[in-house]
Amino acid sequence: MLGKWLPGLFGSKNDGVVSTDLRVGDATQIEGNIPGTIRDRYSLPAYATAQQVLDEAEVAGTLKAQKWLHTKFSRHKLKQMQSLAEMYKNQLTYSQEAMNVEEDLQRTRALHGEAVIRHAFGSQEQQRQLGGYEKAFDEVGDSFRF
Repeated sequence: MLGKWLPGLFGSKNDGVVSTDLRVGDATQIEGNIPGTIRDRYSLPAYATAQQVLDEAEVAGTLKAQKWLHTKFSRHKLKQMQSLAEMYKNQLTYSQEAMNVEEDLQRTRALHGEAVIRHAFGSQEQQRQLGGYEKAFDEVGDSFRF
């Protein structure tokens, strides 16, 4: 009887669907094995060894001790840590800003050098190239019939 209502807890044929058997309209169905997940969450597995239990207890104990130490941390120490973190954060932002400035400097220097080179050599070079293109077009122009 109970296995029909709560299959996850009491085990039945249609495992995984919780359905009430009260005949008022349709049967209410909840997807998923709800009691099963609850059971998995709150109970040790059957094959848990004593060593596993000890490990769990040790982990829990260390967590508790860490929590206790953290609460016992003096306010002065906390303030010190906060100021240190603030200092590191400021240093980081400063170095990032310096890197950005350096990058801009390099970029402008490169662009300036490019402009100087183009100003010095570009005009004659471009004239020569354009002259060559025009000559080539003149040579092949007759073969094109549009």
